[in-house]
Amino acid sequence: MAPPIVAPIIGPVQSGMKAQDAFYRSLITRFETLRRNLRSPPSVQAVQGLDDKHPISLPFGNKMADKEWKYHLVHTTPLPAQLASLDSPSILRLLKLVEGQLENCRKTNIPHNLSLWAWSLLAKLEDVGLLQTRDVSVVRDLAKMAVWVRMMHHKSKYGRSNDPDYEHLDHYPEENAAQQEQEKGEVVDEKSADAEAGASEVEPVGAAEPIDVAVQAQIQEEITAETGNGDAAMDLDSEDQLLDAIAAKKRQLQTEAEAQEKEQKSEDFPDTNTCLTIDMLVTVASEFYGQKDLLVGRLAWDHPTD
Repeated sequence: MAPPIVAPIIGPVQSGMKAQDAFYRSLITRFETLRRNLRSPPSVQAVQGLDDKHPISLPFGNKMADKEWKYHLVHTTPLPAQLASLDSPSILRLLKLVEGQLENCRKTNIPHNLSLWAWSLLAKLEDVGLLQTRDVSVVRDLAKMAVWVRMMHHKSKYGRSNDPDYEHLDHYPEENAAQQEQEKGEVVDEKSADAEAGASEVEPVGAAEPIDVAVQAQIQEEITAETGNGDAAMDLDSEDQLLDAIAAKKRQLQTEAEAQEKEQKSEDFPDTNTCLTIDMLVTVASEFYGQKDLLVGRLAWDHPTD
């Protein structure tokens, strides 16, 4: 499992070295170590041990797969065999999903699992020399989104940005989305039509409104476990039971979401994980993918040793 972002072990600090510089040096060293570890081929047993809750690919244009992965990015932690099995196109698509999930954190702390996925996916990504320009832009966009989130946090607390150098990013998400739509119109992918068709076929049947596929799978597993017979899911009574369970699960998720929102309002904001995740994304993009101009997006620490 990837090492956590929170409370990093910096190690001995050289005389005269600032704590923040020591942290960045430690982060770069740990990132390089994780890169080497993830590039080792996983054992067959480890891959075979992965279940449906730990997918190892993200097909292009599959909306249901996108929904499922959005759930995993926030609610699950990455496994070494899962990460080692991901191919480069899937990693790039997942990094775009991470960017979208990060945008949702404009007024909340960044979830710990999302930090782990961002850290791990970047470590699994190819070196900059093996990527096309548009692939490197995925990393750059993720780092820019991180800077934008930090700006939104400051505005949420103080009503203004704390970084005049990046005030032009105020409308970054909207501008970036518009640019991506334009690029999609210029690039024709022969697989897109089939992927869209495949996505529509796996929409849940009978539900009054769409539900995350991971949640529905969890409900189905609970029902199957209760009946002790997988074929029972095909009976009419089980279909009615599934609809009732979906409705109950939605109410439960809504209650949990409200409780989580209430808890977030009472906790430190932004918390340590949020600040370090933003710094990590900017540092990796700058040091490993040539985006040096983004370094101004890191905040100076207010630390006694600095």
